[in-house]
Amino acid sequence: MAPSIQILHVHYRGKKLSILDSDDSTPIYTVQIPSQGMKLSLSPSISWTHKPYSPTSQEPSKPTKPIATATFAALSTSVTVTIHSLQLTLQREKTFNRSYIFTNANGTALRWENDGMLSGDWKLVDVKSNAVQARFRNKVFSSSELGTFEVMGCEEEERDLVVVSGLAVLVMVQSTVLAALVLAGGED
Repeated sequence: MAPSIQILHVHYRGKKLSILDSDDSTPIYTVQIPSQGMKLSLSPSISWTHKPYSPTSQEPSKPTKPIATATFAALSTSVTVTIHSLQLTLQREKTFNRSYIFTNANGTALRWENDGMLSGDWKLVDVKSNAVQARFRNKVFSSSELGTFEVMGCEEEERDLVVVSGLAVLVMVQSTVLAALVLAGGED
């Protein structure tokens, strides 16, 4: 039996991001970027009202306390991720390589790597087995949607790690709009 796949849509909402469930209307997470920049935080959405979502509408509710943060250093390619009180470091695998590697709470080494040369798509693989854990599909020509995560049958805490680590990698190597938000700072 194939693992279940959860699709998460990532939309720009001014100086933050909204991450919606596969129906593209149910809020799952809010990603905030503080005004001082160099950090992003992932908070679960507390609104499960199933109201239709519109990229121009107001957020249905305020986010709860962050469950994960990604902190960027000005002169480093490493990213510090704090998730559910656990601290991890995403590191560039090789100097002239865009892949990022980290070890999860279970001690499994995972790597975000390109999933196609020019597509802007990424995949998260288990380093040992080379099994795909998640994918990110880039929305190349969209100004309102960053893209979608496809998360392969995992628990909620694993999904949190996929999303925050994936966004951190996008800031570091791909999304100039998201990187500019992180560098310049968002809103508190």
